[in-house]
Amino acid sequence: RESIFNVLQNLVDFPKMTALDLYAGSGAMGLEALSRGVLKSIFVDNSNSVFQVLKKNISTFPLQTEQALLVRSSVRNWLPCFSKSALPCLIFIDPPYQSEEYEKTLSMIGELVAIPSQSVLVVESPRLLQYSLPAHLEPIQSKLYGQSKLDFLLKI
Repeated sequence: RESIFNVLQNLVDFPKMTALDLYAGSGAMGLEALSRGVLKSIFVDNSNSVFQVLKKNISTFPLQTEQALLVRSSVRNWLPCFSKSALPCLIFIDPPYQSEEYEKTLSMIGELVAIPSQSVLVVESPRLLQYSLPAHLEPIQSKLYGQSKLDFLLKI
């Protein structure tokens, strides 16, 4: 997580971003983004057991009510309902490694008008996973960590 935010520190202006923690799990990425100054983090996860852990983790973090929004939904069902953001988004995408969510999620984000240009995506995937980038998303950089790969993308 620290290495991700070290890269992001040079790419984004945290206080001028909204974070979307998709496939949120524990919520660590969205909470870290809040601690770095993003105005709001939206946590999306579909698993009931994960959602309970997520709620507990967020409740231990000192937040204003409007700073965190928890959404229990699949990312594919929720993304089309996302209201247009006035600020660029910082989007964390970390679906289960064996899922087929990568290309579908990236395609939706690339086409979704509600997510403005200059939004930055952080995609964590298995090191050997290959996926194609849809229109409106371009690579910034990639980092390898053990069996994982981090891709930093920019919405144009």
